[in-house]
Amino acid sequence: MNRIILIGNGFDLAHGLKTSYKDFIDWFWKKEIEKIADTSSWREKHIAYKKTDKYYFDSDYIKIESITPPQDLNVSTYDKLINLEYVCQPISQNISQIIESGTKTTFKNNFLKVISEKSYLYNWGGIEEEYYEQLKACAKTNDTKKLEKLNEEFKQIKDELKQYLLEKIKKETKKIESLAHYMYSQFKWDDFTKEGKNNFLEEVLKLVQSNQNNNSIENTKDRNAYFLDYVNKFLTFKSTPLTKEDLTTLIERHSKIKESISVLPQKVLSLSFNYTYNISKYSRWEYYENNGLKYEFSKFDNPIYIHGTLEDSNNPMIFGYGDELANEYKEIENLNNNEYLKNVKSINYLKTDNYKKLLQFIELDKYQIFIMGHSCGNSDRTLLNTLFEHPNCVSIKPFYYKNSDGTNDYEEKIMNISRNFNDKKAFREKVVNEKDCVALPQAEKL
Repeated sequence: MNRIILIGNGFDLAHGLKTSYKDFIDWFWKKEIEKIADTSSWREKHIAYKKTDKYYFDSDYIKIESITPPQDLNVSTYDKLINLEYVCQPISQNISQIIESGTKTTFKNNFLKVISEKSYLYNWGGIEEEYYEQLKACAKTNDTKKLEKLNEEFKQIKDELKQYLLEKIKKETKKIESLAHYMYSQFKWDDFTKEGKNNFLEEVLKLVQSNQNNNSIENTKDRNAYFLDYVNKFLTFKSTPLTKEDLTTLIERHSKIKESISVLPQKVLSLSFNYTYNISKYSRWEYYENNGLKYEFSKFDNPIYIHGTLEDSNNPMIFGYGDELANEYKEIENLNNNEYLKNVKSINYLKTDNYKKLLQFIELDKYQIFIMGHSCGNSDRTLLNTLFEHPNCVSIKPFYYKNSDGTNDYEEKIMNISRNFNDKKAFREKVVNEKDCVALPQAEKL
C-alpha cells in the first residue's frame, strides 16, 4: 500500500511561515499606507469655481481625494487602519479614519475591497470561493465587461501574492522531527476500510511468510519481533497454514499485537497545494528513526506542486477555482465564453503533467491519505473528489489543529471533507475517527 500526503497552507504555518491570507493582506495594506504617507505620491488640482485646491492620491488600487494638503494629513500606523475594533467596518471607512475629515476614498479594484472587508473571515480557499461567487454573479447577467474587470482585478491580487511570497517568505525552515515520523510511519489497522484491512492482511501474510523462509528484509524482523513471536507460538497449535481470518482474529482480540505490527508504505507521495518548497526537505529523507530503529526507504516520489511554484516557468502558479461539481458550473460552461474559464484550476492543471502524474500514482495500488494543513474547502473540490472517491483510496486521516484552550478543528475539517464526497457512505467508511487522529505538530516558538 501507498500513502499520499496532502500539504496545505497549515503545513507552512506549522513551520512558522507567515503564509496566511491575513499575513498577505496586512503586508499589502501596510505597503499601500506607506505610499499614502509619502507626500510626493499626491497630486494637486485647483478647482477654480470653488476657489480651492484638491489633493489626490492615486494608486493601482485606491484613490483618495482630500481638501487637506498631504503634509497635514494625520496618517497613522497600519495597526490603526485595520485594528480589530474596526474589523467589521468597510476598509474605505477605516482608511478615512486615519485621514482628517474632508476625504473621499474610492476603490479601483472592487475585488480587493471585498476580500479586505472580509479578511477576518477568509483563508486562501475563501478568497478563491469569493472569486467564484463573483464569477457566478457575472454569469447571471452575462456581463462581459464586468467579467473582464473581475479577471483583471483577480490577476492583480495574484501578482501581489506572488510578490509577497518572493519578498517576505524565507525559504529555509527547520524540520519538525515528529512530523517526519508521522509522514513515513507504519499503517494503523483501525484507520482502514474493510478493503484496506484486507490489503493490510496481505502485507502481513507476506511478512510472516518471508520470516518463515528466513528471507526477511533488513529490520523487518526486529520491528515485528513481538508479533512474529506470537504468530510462531500460535502456529505450534495449528496444523494448517496461517490465513487472513486467523490474522484478523489475532489483531482484533489483542491490542498489543495490533500495535506491534509494522507495515510501512511502499511509496509516499507528497501532494503540495502550496507555492513554497517547504515540503521538499521531508521528501528527501532516506530514513527516519523510530524506537531506535532505522527504516530504509528506497522508493521516493518527488513532491508534486499541483498549484505550481513561484519561480519555475515550467510549473506556473495556479490561483483560481476548482469546483466543477457545483450546479452552476455547467451553466457557466454553456455561456460559451472562455473568459469565464480563465481561472478554473482543472484547465490550468493541463499546462503541466502534474495532474497526470497524480492520476498515475493513484492507479498503482491502494493508498491512504494524510491531510496536513489543507482545509479541504470547495475551491479544490474537483481534485479532492477524484482522490477521495477513487476505489484505491482506503483511508483518509486528517491531522487537526489544536488550539491553546485544548479544543481542535477536527469537526470543521471533516465537514469540509464531506463536501468533497458524492458517496456519503464512502465518506463515513474512509475518514478516520477523531480518537485515532492527532494534532499536526508545530514548530517550537522561539
